[in-house]
Amino acid sequence: MKHFITVLSFIAGAAVIALCSCSSRTDSRVTVLTDEVKTEAVSVSGETVCTFPDTVLIDRAWMAGDHYAVCETQTSWTGLSASQWAFQVYDIRTMQCVSRFLHAGNGPYEVLMPSAYAVDDTLYVQDVQKSNLFVIPLDKAAEGMPASKWIRQMPYKFHTMRVMTYKGQMLSLNPFWFEDKSIDVSNGEPKLFYSDGELIPYGEGKIFSGNCFQGHLLANPDKGTIVYVESSYPLVEFYDDSLRLVRSITGPDNMKPEYLNDGSYLFYAKIYGYPYGPVCCDDSYIYLRYDDNIDTENPIMTTQMEDGIPTIRTGGSTETEKEPKDVLILVFDWKGRMQGSYRLEDLTVCSVITSGGDGILYASTKDPETEQLSILRYKLF
Repeated sequence: MKHFITVLSFIAGAAVIALCSCSSRTDSRVTVLTDEVKTEAVSVSGETVCTFPDTVLIDRAWMAGDHYAVCETQTSWTGLSASQWAFQVYDIRTMQCVSRFLHAGNGPYEVLMPSAYAVDDTLYVQDVQKSNLFVIPLDKAAEGMPASKWIRQMPYKFHTMRVMTYKGQMLSLNPFWFEDKSIDVSNGEPKLFYSDGELIPYGEGKIFSGNCFQGHLLANPDKGTIVYVESSYPLVEFYDDSLRLVRSITGPDNMKPEYLNDGSYLFYAKIYGYPYGPVCCDDSYIYLRYDDNIDTENPIMTTQMEDGIPTIRTGGSTETEKEPKDVLILVFDWKGRMQGSYRLEDLTVCSVITSGGDGILYASTKDPETEQLSILRYKLF
């Protein structure tokens, strides 16, 4: 593939498609995606890798190599029940459970309210309630107990919405970062920070932004690149090792939440959906699901001050009343150059995507008829 400053040259049926442009008049480090990433995306058919039995109560599954899937147990809003394991590993050839890890509880290698996300071949499990991060190599997930041999438990003292490891340090989102003059917030904090788990490198006592500043972290230490993907509006940012912003990608849609500042906390005054997520990456590429079904006229959540108290109301949908479009995947390299956009045929919802390398993408989704979780395989390029 050849890449130009203003045009991505992509060979697909001898078509040349303009997908993005650099706004060089203002800042050459900013790339603005155009509508062509949606309308001219290449359609790719998939195949079912496995379907889990209805006795397996799971919402999401990550592929771990070619033969295993790491499945996250369904939980209620209060977290795991006392008897549950947070994760089960299945051999997709036999559909037998071969391993379990992170039991419910307060002890070592136990969790209460786990939140899981994968970066390349590592699964991170963040237990916000206990301020623990568990680092799990996916290629070891089928090995079984004891978990202490292959899972790293890392306690931390700071607050954060997302944390991972990067070159021996903990890399996190800053819950006190925010800059928006329209709501009189200028905290003067960095968006990302490093810590050893003990260091709390932000100034408390400022407006807490953790309710509204949430997104995904991806990284490639070999290339010295960290990527932040905003959840609530179209923004992808590329940072170097020193946490210096080197490139931003915006568009193709122009949507952004409105915010409410109650003097101590930020809330969404209006939010319309979550365009980016799920996400994944490998050594060569970054894969981002972009939701172009969002109705930008009707917010899914609003907050208003009533009698001096922020009152949150939910409503609407992340999808319009129109027939939902197939899942749209945007692919970038680690320099922020777009590689292509793809439609996953006959798939309108997915809970997790996993890279299989060499342009292969796995997607976990519930069958619309049986409600059973399946993993589908797509060869993008």
